Amino acid sequence: MRHLSKPSNRIVTYRLDENVQRRASQAVSMYAKEMLKSGSVNEEALAEKAFSHVVGKSIDDIRKLPIEELDLNPKLNDAWEAVHQAMQPSAINYQLENTPLLSEHFRPDYKDKEGLFTRLANCIHEHPVAAGIALTCITFGATAAAFGAHYCSTNQASSQHPEDGGQPVFDYATQKGITSEVVKHLSPLDADGVMDGDEKAFVDYLSTVTPSLQYKVVEDFLAEGTISHNEGHHVCFLESLPQAEQEQIIKDGNSANLDIDGDGMDSYFEHFVNKTPYNVYNGRYALVLETTPGRGAGDTLASFLVDEQKFEPGNVIKLCGNNATKDNFIQAIEEVSQKATENDMVYISFDGHGGRGAFCFNDGEGNNQGISRDNGLLWTEINDYLEPLNKAGKMLITTFSCAGDAPVSALSGPRRVVSDIPQYWVNNSAGLYEKVDKTPEAKLFDLDGNGYVSINELFKTSNKYSVDPDQFSIADKSGIAPDLYLGDFEVDA
Repeated sequence: MRHLSKPSNRIVTYRLDENVQRRASQAVSMYAKEMLKSGSVNEEALAEKAFSHVVGKSIDDIRKLPIEELDLNPKLNDAWEAVHQAMQPSAINYQLENTPLLSEHFRPDYKDKEGLFTRLANCIHEHPVAAGIALTCITFGATAAAFGAHYCSTNQASSQHPEDGGQPVFDYATQKGITSEVVKHLSPLDADGVMDGDEKAFVDYLSTVTPSLQYKVVEDFLAEGTISHNEGHHVCFLESLPQAEQEQIIKDGNSANLDIDGDGMDSYFEHFVNKTPYNVYNGRYALVLETTPGRGAGDTLASFLVDEQKFEPGNVIKLCGNNATKDNFIQAIEEVSQKATENDMVYISFDGHGGRGAFCFNDGEGNNQGISRDNGLLWTEINDYLEPLNKAGKMLITTFSCAGDAPVSALSGPRRVVSDIPQYWVNNSAGLYEKVDKTPEAKLFDLDGNGYVSINELFKTSNKYSVDPDQFSIADKSGIAPDLYLGDFEVDA
């Protein structure tokens, strides 16, 4: 971990988070394919690039971190471990055993990498079509990467894949075969004379683009003369698409458009993290209800959704204090139900007094206690009012009232996640609320280290650090909480 060139020395005695393992596998596969295009594979460089992708930081930035943080940060260590697990012989064996096109030609029962790659080399000579298709389809990508290293080395392949940095962008782009006419337009990236990880990723991608479209890509990306970290992420996203789809995006002028469908979420985030279509508008609606005047958590939450999670301002309805009446709530539900579609997500946050299976609204004059038919609704009645919203693709409901976990069971349903987490814990996950007791830093909510906080991570962390551990409950009948996010707000690592 310390030098980013060796597997972690830690003994992992627990199961790594599946999201981390999946992202590590995807990253290994993506960069392995990229390296194979250049004709050689450097396993050390592959591990570093995959690790950088998983944690969302450049290798240069990671190397600048204090040794203590490298050794003790569980997010970094787990990501490093997951990358190396994806590159172990056991993972390679698993993929080969589950590749039907190859299984009839050999049984990969070897434990050593050299034996596996030798058999692969023999197989590609005897059955080139089957082996080629299989290598392309392997999920983990480790077999393709390591085979490339073995096959190229035994066939006197030239030049190792360059490490990040250490040479000017101009020189590296020329080595990658990009024409001088295009390379000269990369000069803004050579301002400091050294290529960083995001610039290298951009040049690597550019070299795979059809020559007639390369200048268009440079023109779009270098409008401001730099390649940002988010643009580095975007390059990874583009690389993951079929060639024809990439070319259409370039022709449409969207190669550097981080949010292709204009829904306020980066295409990289939608494609790799949120598991939603990057080219379909995924609307997000929110109803923030806080019946106690002057508390402030509702105001903070509404601002967070608009300013950081990039909800459209008109899609966030804030009913706080005297505005949090029963009639306004019913009207707001009707308004959202007229707009929401199957591609959208709806978030409703209740914060106020309750009891006997009911929620107490504000009466419009500052009173939000003492439930009556005028200012209260049973949670089962609230569930009836929410029924028109079931057409939305996903719904998140958080409740904070004296009713305990009664609303969790009453409001549970398909494609709904319901939890009795208070509004201020949602704010805490972004570092936007006053720290009290054991409230952790925002980055500690990001359990899988992907840079974003899912609803599942929010629930687990809130329970861990709350005054009374495990006091919150959650209902998730459709199992969507791990991949449910409010937006693409990134927490600091």
